[in-house]
Amino acid sequence: MTLDAVPGSMTVGIDTHKDTHHAAVLGPAGQLIATSSFPTTGPGYAALLLWASGLGPIGKVGMEGTASYGAGLARYLTGHGMAVFEVPPGDKALRRLRGKTDASDAEAAARRVLADPQPAIPKTTDGTFAVLRQLYVARKLLVKMQTELSNQIGQLLITGPDDIRARYSTGTTLARMRQLVSTTPEITDPVERLMIDLLRDLATRWLDLRTRTRQLHDQIHELVTLHAPALLSRCGVGAITAAALLTAVGGNGNRIRSEAALAMLFGAAPIPVQSGTTNRHRISHGGNRDANCALHQIAIARLGHDPRSQTYRDTHLAHGKTKKDVIRLIKRALCRELFPLLCPH
Repeated sequence: MTLDAVPGSMTVGIDTHKDTHHAAVLGPAGQLIATSSFPTTGPGYAALLLWASGLGPIGKVGMEGTASYGAGLARYLTGHGMAVFEVPPGDKALRRLRGKTDASDAEAAARRVLADPQPAIPKTTDGTFAVLRQLYVARKLLVKMQTELSNQIGQLLITGPDDIRARYSTGTTLARMRQLVSTTPEITDPVERLMIDLLRDLATRWLDLRTRTRQLHDQIHELVTLHAPALLSRCGVGAITAAALLTAVGGNGNRIRSEAALAMLFGAAPIPVQSGTTNRHRISHGGNRDANCALHQIAIARLGHDPRSQTYRDTHLAHGKTKKDVIRLIKRALCRELFPLLCPH
């Protein structure tokens, strides 16, 4: 896919929404030719392409939300030979000054992709990667629900009667949940009886979520093993962390041109902090946060089990680096190590 527009070609910008997509077409000189709105359906996609093509040859298509509301349209246009690119969100300060309309957002998307010499190619989100992403997101949600239930049970025990708290406040979380479900203490007080019933119900839900979470983990592991077995062979990389990295990259990892670009995507690129006598780098707060979290987990695992990483840590600590600095450096090194596996060229 070329990044250069054909001389004399049109540039299309699309503002995506749940029910409609608004398109704007710019001429070769950047002048606005036309705008129009289309439904987010198969016939709507076809009508948009037919309308835009009727105005002249199309060089580039810039879209916001190619992985969300615009995913279907991006797949359709790419399948019909269009050069589709992801554009960043518009300037919010400018929107506050000039107002916001779908037509102006579509025009702004077209102008951003026209001005960018290397616009971002959107990641593919179909096939195996679509299933992997849904499994990963579903598991993440269930883990969050488990945590909320565990916290709720903990608060009930802390504020509950002393005898109930003493009975169920020891042991691991799993042991506590199983004890709440399996035991039926002799309690005559009706209020305490209701509390025990509530705790048992919450614990039952927690155990059900745990079972489903483990099933999703196995399904994720199966998909990752089929698609990227070499990734799982690396120290510290498990099924869930691998899934987070793979879903962030998408099915067309070759669109990421360098390991530096991968580090930017994962939020692991060093950010310079230089002012006065300060001259250092800090962690990045941008990028894909799930992928960044996965890198962090891999780094922590390596610091605990990998002798090379432990030697690396000790060396940098001896030279005045902090533990946060060491983790940042390891995360950046991981991007370099995993780049050939995630982004084959």
